[in-house]
Amino acid sequence: LLTSPPYNLMFAQSPPNMEGPVAFVAPGLAEETLMGNNHNEIMAKLSFVNDLADCVMELAMAKGAPLNTLSESVNWKQGEGPLQGDQMPKFIEARRLLEQLVLYVRSLQLLSSSLQLARREIKDERLQISNALKTLLKQMNERYHRCVSVCKHIQQRLGITMQNALTPQVVIATADKLIYNYAIEMCQTAALDELFGNPQECFKRYNTAHILLHSLSQQARNSNDKQLLDKYKDAVERRLSHIQATQNYYPQYEIS
Repeated sequence: LLTSPPYNLMFAQSPPNMEGPVAFVAPGLAEETLMGNNHNEIMAKLSFVNDLADCVMELAMAKGAPLNTLSESVNWKQGEGPLQGDQMPKFIEARRLLEQLVLYVRSLQLLSSSLQLARREIKDERLQISNALKTLLKQMNERYHRCVSVCKHIQQRLGITMQNALTPQVVIATADKLIYNYAIEMCQTAALDELFGNPQECFKRYNTAHILLHSLSQQARNSNDKQLLDKYKDAVERRLSHIQATQNYYPQYEIS
């Protein structure tokens, strides 16, 4: 219960810092707080796709890393591949480039559809021009043009024959398989980071896995696949929540 102060303190002198007029400064509101629900829902979708495209591009870059190429070469030398001699490095290089191209094309598809969505919603006045939206669209445009540039470079190295095999269906199916494997790899690496007390890297990897698994779950057509992906996604969410609760680690993004 709230009680009154002792009588001898009821009319005591105010502390020095309380004498004179006290200015109240209202905290500033984020611009998005003043927008409608439609605007914020669309912004959330665009932000998610932007993060997703960033994760897929990160995977594509990892496919071209020297250590990844070396690992593939070692696997083939251990008898996992049927090719021998000079054919082996050429095949590995072609496969690596194809995987990169598939992932960059998938990123292009995601970014293109989201930029078109933003254009429609702005035209229909459901999405308002805010500073946050300008920043987000700038990031998406930069990633889009980077993907276009890298795709052109890879296409020149692959030649026409390889490119003709990449139908939209093949791109999506192959990209999804690579994305799924990468998400599982991120979970495994994050678990090691968590074990050895590295919450920053651990959270980042779990968050990457969560974004990728959520995306795969949203587009899964097979109910069993969706159920399995949701199961993995929920497990990752629990790890993210646990890290936030126990490590007092609060990153710039939230679990969605």
